[in-house]
Amino acid sequence: GKASIDRDDTCQNHGALAAAATLRAGIWLKDTKFIDQAYLTFHKYMTGIREDGSNISDSSRECAAANYNLWASEFMSNFISLWSIIGDSLWNHTSLGMGKPSEAVRYSLELRNNPEMINPYTEPGSNYSDCSKIKSNRIQLYLAPRYPNIFWAPYFFQEENISPIKFSELKNYIDGEDYLRNGMNSEISYIYHHLKGSAKARNAYKEKLRIIEREIIELKKNFIKDSTDLKDHGLKNKKRGLLEKYDTVIQLYALEKNDEYEYPVFIGIEGKKISIDIILPRTKIKSKDAWKPDKNKLKFCKNEFVKDEAIIINVNQIESKKSDIKCILDSFTFEERNI
Repeated sequence: GKASIDRDDTCQNHGALAAAATLRAGIWLKDTKFIDQAYLTFHKYMTGIREDGSNISDSSRECAAANYNLWASEFMSNFISLWSIIGDSLWNHTSLGMGKPSEAVRYSLELRNNPEMINPYTEPGSNYSDCSKIKSNRIQLYLAPRYPNIFWAPYFFQEENISPIKFSELKNYIDGEDYLRNGMNSEISYIYHHLKGSAKARNAYKEKLRIIEREIIELKKNFIKDSTDLKDHGLKNKKRGLLEKYDTVIQLYALEKNDEYEYPVFIGIEGKKISIDIILPRTKIKSKDAWKPDKNKLKFCKNEFVKDEAIIINVNQIESKKSDIKCILDSFTFEERNI
């Protein structure tokens, strides 16, 4: 009936998102009607949380169940973070004897490592070709590495009492649309309200970046140094044409999963510039398959890496030229993209 549909909608992930958005408006406007409505929406949402922390409604979503459950607990933790500005902690709150918010987050953290643990809760049958109709055979889709700890920053700060300094490890962050889409940015709110601790966290984070940068430079130097002796092991004869300018050339092969196609790949190293190129030949070499990007698609890509004889991608520019390189890679054939 209509009542069950309303309950189902309220208990899904967008119920928690609606509660957080309404509460934000109430705090901003200092309007108790919005705040009361937000708490009521949160209360209804929590009636759909099992004692183990799983979301009754979202956990039914076949092979997307894990994703929806993770989103739901994130939106819920954002509400609790906002509520802590005006009220008492809700991490151990229960609605009608159901599960607690803290249990919901712990379930999600475990779900990241074992997404198929949610399968018994999924609904039978399947509406999608890439999802098994048999629950025990289902593979939860599109998860790692989309959910770093930053998703549940309020839980780590408030319930686990982890300081911003300890939390500012790079593994807790990621550039992903999942985290950005809801606009809550709870850790930014925390930093705003804890300025002294956040300053230390910021300095610790910057120092980690500096250490990683130094390690990358050192690795590049060592890689080039350790590779120079390879020139005495049959690689001198590879240094012709496009390869002639490199101090060291390493030849590899990229195999298609069924070993039907075999593509040569050259790693060209210029020691003086500490520069490394990946060279993908567009002509056959010793009966190996040539890389065959679609010429029509390549027209829309910057030609900085595109030569008549090969595609040449500079390792040092992968980060700064990410979109240009993706354009080139998208022009490859189906077989090449599936290596």
